[in-house]
Amino acid sequence: MVVHWYEASMLFNPLRRLSRASMSVLSFALDESFTSGQFGPRLGKLDLHRADGSSPPSIRTPALITATSRGIVPHLSQDHVALTKSIGWTQIHFESFLEQSPPVPTLQGGPHPLHTFLHHRPDQQIIALSVRDPHDGREITANGKDFVSVRCVRGVRKMTPTAWRSYVLSCNPDVVTALSDIPFTNSPQSQKRTIKTLERSTAWLADLLRPIDLDSTTSTHPLNVLVHMVGGTEDRARKAFSETLLEKLQGKEMEVASPLTTLDEGLRGYVFDLVPLRASILQEAKGNGTPEDTTARIQALMDVSLRPLPTSKLRVVHSAASPHEILRLIRDVGVDLFDARWAQHAATLGVALDFSFPVRDPALLQHSTCNGPIVDPDGEARAGAQLVLFDLRT
Repeated sequence: MVVHWYEASMLFNPLRRLSRASMSVLSFALDESFTSGQFGPRLGKLDLHRADGSSPPSIRTPALITATSRGIVPHLSQDHVALTKSIGWTQIHFESFLEQSPPVPTLQGGPHPLHTFLHHRPDQQIIALSVRDPHDGREITANGKDFVSVRCVRGVRKMTPTAWRSYVLSCNPDVVTALSDIPFTNSPQSQKRTIKTLERSTAWLADLLRPIDLDSTTSTHPLNVLVHMVGGTEDRARKAFSETLLEKLQGKEMEVASPLTTLDEGLRGYVFDLVPLRASILQEAKGNGTPEDTTARIQALMDVSLRPLPTSKLRVVHSAASPHEILRLIRDVGVDLFDARWAQHAATLGVALDFSFPVRDPALLQHSTCNGPIVDPDGEARAGAQLVLFDLRT
């Protein structure tokens, strides 16, 4: 069953709680020692500045994105999440709340509705919102010219750009990913379908970047927006989308996104969802090739997308297949944020991963500076507090 969601389903004006005091600005700065050019390993610092002073600690990159299920970190209670210092960026997919109309998180009041509703602390965590679960690669109803198909527990829904903008303004996340037309059907896509993907993704991004009138005299762009780098496995399509972000706005897009002169001016970073990309690569290879071959192809496609774009913005990757793959992407592409869904899935199977990079001499492990598990006053380690320990900068 497919249900069409309209902005009319909103029971209130989403701007009623949005104010300058609830706005935030995401900034990213590369370390001065980063001199490796367009690609290669890099260090940086990510800061979120909130007008009300509840800014979380800086995040040193490369850093970990924590995946959630309906906004909750699997295997950890909210008390554990509040205690650990390892969770700085929390990813929430909004489709999991669409079984109700309007979605329950949009009914929460206050300056930080998502933090309050999900019991995350604004002074500890950045909440990033996307419409779809980046780890869900199941085939789904095709997207249309004015909607993205999403999946919740009650079936498939159609999310329009208008509805998505309304939900985003209601929930006021720290970071939001724009709607993009990413096909989840068999590859390869026809040239006509690829052109539609680029046109729709560009138009939906421009719609999200529309200024918001906070009072009768001024308008602003208060959202920290990321965009999926679309184009599938076609080098020319990926390059064309990147170049479109840098082109001077004209016509309807210029009217919509004014005073921005390019779409890239309104972006904080670029997102790569590897699940649909990997599926397309494997289908084209017809079962041949190794995981290393797939990673190399993913890296090449990411290079094509990023080459025309500025190096100063975030590079975000979802759904890396293994620690080896993400390390290669950090080393060869310069990825700044990545998730570790594979580690959380291992925990579901009862396996806890506890390791650091680079691999050290076992005799030296007793002197490791890698954080250990949280210990209770009685000396017992708190179960499940830190399943994965990374030390990427040592």
